[in-house]
Amino acid sequence: NKDVNKDASMKRNGQRSTKFINIEDFYSDGWQLDEVVEILKDGGVGVVPTDTCYSYVTSLNSRKGVERLLKVKASGKKPLSVLCKDLSMIGTYTNEVSNLKWVYKLLKATLPGPFTYIMPSSSLVPKMIVDRKHHKLNKWRRKEIGVRMPADEVCRAIVDAVDEPLL
Repeated sequence: NKDVNKDASMKRNGQRSTKFINIEDFYSDGWQLDEVVEILKDGGVGVVPTDTCYSYVTSLNSRKGVERLLKVKASGKKPLSVLCKDLSMIGTYTNEVSNLKWVYKLLKATLPGPFTYIMPSSSLVPKMIVDRKHHKLNKWRRKEIGVRMPADEVCRAIVDAVDEPLL
């Protein structure tokens, strides 16, 4: 039984909208994730299952979504990780996958799974994610990014459908 709570945090008719979707069987209820995907693509914030726990997520490239997510997680000083659908996506947002063969072999052997790897970020990671010194909500500056490729089928379906990493 998988639950997906998506807080769209989007104004619709002047009101914020919150939706709750219960996925009892991914193969018969998975179609319900289409609305979750659309909300995330439009800058919404959601709560989705991962391999280890439920996580707040938004589209990595949505400035509006990232700002909403950082407000929700305002008390946390810990940098956020990126959920990727495959090794190719991890390679796009990090530098080490294509540079070092042993890193690729390690990732291939352990992912998908409940692991987060801290790797040097590529220039494609939005600057507001890795360079936080000018942002009011959090103050961290780093050149690394945590990457994950979850095995949870609901989370993987969402990341695959959004077709970009989730923060």
